[in-house]
Amino acid sequence: MAMATLARQPKPFGCQRRVLAIAMFAISQLVLPRLQKLIGGSQEALFLFALGWGFGTAALFQKAGFNIEIGALLGGISLASLPFTQEMSARLRPLRDFFIVVFFISLGPE
Repeated sequence: MAMATLARQPKPFGCQRRVLAIAMFAISQLVLPRLQKLIGGSQEALFLFALGWGFGTAALFQKAGFNIEIGALLGGISLASLPFTQEMSARLRPLRDFFIVVFFISLGPE
C-alpha cells in the first residue's frame, strides 16, 4: 500500500523543468547584464550579487522540487557569461577555499 502511494506522487520534471530553463535563460540574457552594469563599479556589490544570485537560484530550484546543487550550478553558469566574471571569481575565491577546507575537515571524522 505504501509503495503505491509513493509511485503516484508527481515528479517535478515535465513542464516545470522547461519553464525554469527558459526563465533562467531569459534572465541571464536580458536582466543580468543590465543589473550588472548598475553594480559593476563596486567590488563589494559584485561579491554580494554573486552570492545572492547563487543562493537565490539554489533556493528557487529546491522550492521547485529539484536538487539544490542543480540550482546553484545553473546560477553559476548564468553568471559565467557576464562581463565581470573574472572580478566576481577573484572575490569569491577565498570563500570557495574556506568551504573546501571545511569539506575535507568534515570528511576526516568519518
